[in-house]
Amino acid sequence: MICNTKSYLTGLALVVLVTVLPHWSHAAHIYLEPDTIYITDGSIGTEFDLEVRVDASTVGMRLYELLVNYQPGLLDTVSFTLGPLLDNSGYSVFDAYKIVESDEDTALYFLGILMGPDAVVDGPGVVATVRLRTKQAGEADLGIFNAVLTDVNNDTIPSTSEGSIVFINTPPDSPVLIEPAWGESVSGLPGEEFDLVWSESRSVYPGEGILYTLDYSKTSAFLPESTVTVTGLIDTTFTLYVDDLRSGQYYWRVKAIGNIYGFESDPDLYPSWFQFVYGAVEPEQYDLLVPADGSLININNKEFLLYDWEDAASANPNDTIKYILYLSSDPAFTPGSELHVDSTEDVSEMNIPTAILPLAEWGYWKVNAINKYDLYRWSSSTFSIMHYWRGDLDNSRFIDITDLVFLVDYMFADGPAPDVLEAADMNCSGGIIDVSDLVFLVDYMFLEGPYPDCDM
Repeated sequence: MICNTKSYLTGLALVVLVTVLPHWSHAAHIYLEPDTIYITDGSIGTEFDLEVRVDASTVGMRLYELLVNYQPGLLDTVSFTLGPLLDNSGYSVFDAYKIVESDEDTALYFLGILMGPDAVVDGPGVVATVRLRTKQAGEADLGIFNAVLTDVNNDTIPSTSEGSIVFINTPPDSPVLIEPAWGESVSGLPGEEFDLVWSESRSVYPGEGILYTLDYSKTSAFLPESTVTVTGLIDTTFTLYVDDLRSGQYYWRVKAIGNIYGFESDPDLYPSWFQFVYGAVEPEQYDLLVPADGSLININNKEFLLYDWEDAASANPNDTIKYILYLSSDPAFTPGSELHVDSTEDVSEMNIPTAILPLAEWGYWKVNAINKYDLYRWSSSTFSIMHYWRGDLDNSRFIDITDLVFLVDYMFADGPAPDVLEAADMNCSGGIIDVSDLVFLVDYMFLEGPYPDCDM
């Protein structure tokens, strides 16, 4: 092996060249063969040959120089040999060695030169062989990052290059865990089931299939006494049965194993966990919206009154919520005190007919949310509300002469006040009762004046 190639290159420059350059219709191609090498016997120290070749488009080559990426942590060189394409073409110079700087920045160097004024070769053929030895498992990219081919005139031959990849006892890629998502809460009732789902893994080895091993455990360390292991899975889904689980955190991981060579991915790269609740949980907290607590509501000329509340969320998968609205004259909602009970499915509002709502007395309302497992949660609050009919001072649900007499008695004869003072505020002046309200009522009853309703 000759390490000092500079003197040869200098000497070549002094040679008188008379050879006519060939015409290149295609770029030459210098490459490593085989381009993908599989070391699969499981034993480190296996030796194999890697050839440096040129193709049939290589014409009139006199010199080649090649630099190849190299990982000394994965491979070691055993020998470098001159290829027959140059060795059978007259006197030649061959030089090859490792340029080792670090495990991350290392190269293999190849140089071949034909001596003589007219010495050239045409491809295809092998120009060099390197014997390599495996040192540990991994993927070694032997990419060509510099390649120079020159002719008898020392001019560069247009060329392309292609390196090689060495797979040394390479396991399949590690599956990615998909469902349940990281930290997700999962619940179920006896007899139900749910799936663990992960991504499909692939092997670099042609024809090799994948088997999966699943571990799920109550401990993040996957201690044997608290871990269930399922082997030989061919699908990327595994069904868990609620009856086999108990509430709490579960940790899980999946390992991919090649079914020919048996190399295994690292299951600890992507472990995951989920929170399991045995049985369903009640709906989440919610509260009432309108009518607001303590409201006075005028319901004259209104057929319905809207009651609205927040949605009750559910942590149970595919759950449904039924809402039951309770109206009562008793803030404790003792049995028998209900004025109205009605329900909706997955709709957090309800229109209540005003005909059933009492006038001039405090009523109370609340809502109960019940899921499909018959678990329930009451609204956070109970709201009070009073309904009245503007212009209907005697709570008869229509306006007539008795309401006019009631207002006159109240204003001028020390008669009783209306149960709801706002009922006498005919002109909607904000609760101020005076002669203008009396005039307003007279105009409505006898002179076709406007109806006593602020919303009209």
